[in-house]
Amino acid sequence: MNSEKQRSVSIAWKITWSFVGKMLAILVCMDILVAAAILGIFFYVQESAVLGGDWQLQMQRSIVEWTYYFGDYSIDLLPYKQPVMVLLRSVGIIQTVMVVAEIPHSVKRARKYLRPLDEMAAAAQRLAQVEEAYLHQDLKMREAEDAISHFVPNKPDERLFTGNRDLAGIENAVNELLEKVHQSYQQQIRFVSDASHELRTPISVIQGYANMLGRWGKEDEAILDESIHAIQTESEHMKKLVEQLLFLARGDSGRNPLMLEELQLDALVQEVYEESSMIDPDHNWQMKVQPGVKAWGDSAMLKQAFRILVDNARKYTPSGESVELRAYYNEVNLPCLEVQDHGIGMRQEDADHIFERFYRADEARKKGGSGLGLSIAKWIVDRHGGHFEVLSREDLGTRITMVLQSKEES
Repeated sequence: MNSEKQRSVSIAWKITWSFVGKMLAILVCMDILVAAAILGIFFYVQESAVLGGDWQLQMQRSIVEWTYYFGDYSIDLLPYKQPVMVLLRSVGIIQTVMVVAEIPHSVKRARKYLRPLDEMAAAAQRLAQVEEAYLHQDLKMREAEDAISHFVPNKPDERLFTGNRDLAGIENAVNELLEKVHQSYQQQIRFVSDASHELRTPISVIQGYANMLGRWGKEDEAILDESIHAIQTESEHMKKLVEQLLFLARGDSGRNPLMLEELQLDALVQEVYEESSMIDPDHNWQMKVQPGVKAWGDSAMLKQAFRILVDNARKYTPSGESVELRAYYNEVNLPCLEVQDHGIGMRQEDADHIFERFYRADEARKKGGSGLGLSIAKWIVDRHGGHFEVLSREDLGTRITMVLQSKEES
């Protein structure tokens, strides 16, 4: 690029000197013509004055050491020497100034003439750079295609490596994709395994009681009642588990549409509070709401998620202890639904996993349940663009907050 610029400057100066040379040639020609005209007029006037107006073209004429001879006459030119020299010097200075002043204008004109050529050269240079970059990129893509075509990830920890730093971005993208695929695969395996395990227990119980009924239940009324109760309980548990699995499956496939609208969270909390107080009088239910708290979401879905939190709080809070239901705006003016219990609490390592499917802490396993409720609540809150905040201390209680969005935020 620098060589092209230097070449352009050199050509510009050549054109400039060509313009200046032409100007000098024009000035010299003009000087000669003007000098010849002035001398002709001067000698004609002098001859006419000496000859009395009888000027003759055929006379012999010559100039020798500032003396002009014509025919038998002569004129001394020495008195004119000094004015002529002054005139010549003045003309020389003026014309020199004109030539020097013309140089910048000539340079400007030369650059103006060369500008289209410079632009064409610059465009050609850019095209060459683009072509070079394209060829380089094409080479890198071919290397990447070759590396990917020969890459067979037979092991979970196997990663793509090309050895080319320029392909590091592609390597990272492919390896991250492999990691996500592997994680998704492991989650599916764990999900199927956990679902099978959860379903195996009620099926085994139902099968066991059914076999017992087949052997002795017809004659023993106590065994009959116990079996019917157990079968009903396990059937209800299995039905609830299947419904939860179907809800998550529909959610993962995008078949749980949200009916979004602006809703009053204080009214929602009021409904859940009244329901909870009626069906579970063994706990001290409390409600603290800010009037007029509004959120943007699906009323039925959010109520389902809030009920899940309330059900968990009831399950892990001893009878007689309080459970507080709240609705308020937080410090950044986002609407929140919150459940605060005074139950057994959780360890931090358990609190970090409570929203994972089928996860249940050791203490939670004693209370039963499928481990899917909080996963469903998280799915609902995630689809509303919200998030959970969890604070729990063992033997002190747990506070879970659903941070939602207002209509303006959504």
